[in-house]
Amino acid sequence: MKAVRCIDGRMQLCDVPRPVPRDGQVLVAVASAGICSSDLHMARLGLLNPEITVGHEIAGRLVDGTPVVVEPVTPCGQRCDFCDGGDYNLCPTSVRQVLGIGADGGMAEYVAADVAGIVPLGGIGDGIRDASLVEPLAVGVHGLRLANPGAGGRRVLVIGGGALGLCAAAAARHDGAEVAVLARHDAQRAAADRIGAGEVGDGRYDLVVDAAGTPEALAEAARRARRGGTLLLLANYWGTDIVLPGGSVMFKELRILTGIMYGRGPSGRDIDVAAAVLERNPEVARALVTHRFPLDAVDEAFAAAARRAEGAIKVVLDPTAS
Repeated sequence: MKAVRCIDGRMQLCDVPRPVPRDGQVLVAVASAGICSSDLHMARLGLLNPEITVGHEIAGRLVDGTPVVVEPVTPCGQRCDFCDGGDYNLCPTSVRQVLGIGADGGMAEYVAADVAGIVPLGGIGDGIRDASLVEPLAVGVHGLRLANPGAGGRRVLVIGGGALGLCAAAAARHDGAEVAVLARHDAQRAAADRIGAGEVGDGRYDLVVDAAGTPEALAEAARRARRGGTLLLLANYWGTDIVLPGGSVMFKELRILTGIMYGRGPSGRDIDVAAAVLERNPEVARALVTHRFPLDAVDEAFAAAARRAEGAIKVVLDPTAS
């Protein structure tokens, strides 16, 4: 089958054997695989194994035709404290086996996925082509759960209008929050408007989400947060030091949280909540998915994903297209 792997720092289409599921796994025919900014960063930094198929934003169909999303990180099954508590995103064993990084991922015609990571999408119908967006939505859901459960009536500002920031905004809107997005590019601003996230207004915010990953974004986040407010860092700083504006953080007594991937909370798995967000508001996918390419156009797809100033937000590979 065809699959995308990172060889010599470049994404390449390869011929690889079709996966054979182990016990506790199922075979998924991939219908969409999103390109994450982390795929771009890890390729640039030489962190991707050339023998592993990339892609952790995955949707497709089971053998019986059931539409599903694949959760790329699942509990280790060894009764560890992290996994038992729902924090399998922090389990060292689980993290080593994340699809697309430690095990073959979804930028391929098929992927073998743990049964524990299957999310049925009964209500999404033909939206399976957009359903790989559930994974980055789950990152937003997870962060919002950590920062501010039940955010109804709260003011939330998201700094960064890429896919991560807009997914966090969609999750906050789903929770009933008043949401604003500080976006850099026109296409990002337009997408924020479509999902109901407004322009930055006067006053301060209860929760400010850093989805940009720059020192300037952190400084702006601290400035915009109300006294006693919360800063949520969802962007990955990729090994660089995080510099906080000490005066604002200390004198405003800001709470600082970070979020990575997703897990399970009192309301169930974050990824199930994310699937519900997309099912109830398909406009999120229509606003965020800006480009689609077949697998054999992988070079063009990754080039487009890197050109945010030209309108790319979420670029999706469709292995069923030709």
